[in-house]
Amino acid sequence: MRISFIMLILFISAFSQVEYNTQIQPIFNNRCINCHGGTSGVTLTSYSAVTTSIGNNYGTLIVVPFDAVSSPIYDKVRLDKSPDHGDRMPRGGSLSQTEVDLIRDWLNEGANEALVAVYEEYATPVDFNLAGNYPNPFNPVTAISFLLAKPATVALSVYNLSGLEIFVSQSDYSIGSHKQTIDFSNQPSGIYFYQISFRAQGRQEIVQNGKMTLLK
Repeated sequence: MRISFIMLILFISAFSQVEYNTQIQPIFNNRCINCHGGTSGVTLTSYSAVTTSIGNNYGTLIVVPFDAVSSPIYDKVRLDKSPDHGDRMPRGGSLSQTEVDLIRDWLNEGANEALVAVYEEYATPVDFNLAGNYPNPFNPVTAISFLLAKPATVALSVYNLSGLEIFVSQSDYSIGSHKQTIDFSNQPSGIYFYQISFRAQGRQEIVQNGKMTLLK
């Protein structure tokens, strides 16, 4: 089963937190383009330049969507390790941890230029609460937790970035806290989205969504 492309975009945009033009490009403008404004192999003056620049020492594009750890641009600015090639950037002083975290999160969210407005179709009820998954990131097992204030039928689906449903379950649960454990041993590293629905007698179905990251 595949979800529609529109639903996949809603999943991705619903959990995006970093906006390129107002949060990422200003970092490059203030700290980076003196050296990378078009006179070297890496150019950081615009979104298109950033996402098409190749790090010559790395032999690959400096931006790898959905994978900050594999992105040379993150490797050059992160504070917790020395770069694989050369010195930490920018020259003359590092970025703040907040700036580094923004770049990391932007990359892990897909390195998009703009966010997509999301229509909130479902309200979050008091008696059905999705607590997210833990650990996140994970390898290879994670557990999705939820709390029920009344007995309900709970359906869970997990999708990869192509919209392919890779896991599905449906069970009846009693009042209280519950966990659904999922093993991703046969899945590749990446971003996954899940949709969980709660249906109790006398209530319409309530749908909530989440995002998780598998790192192998």
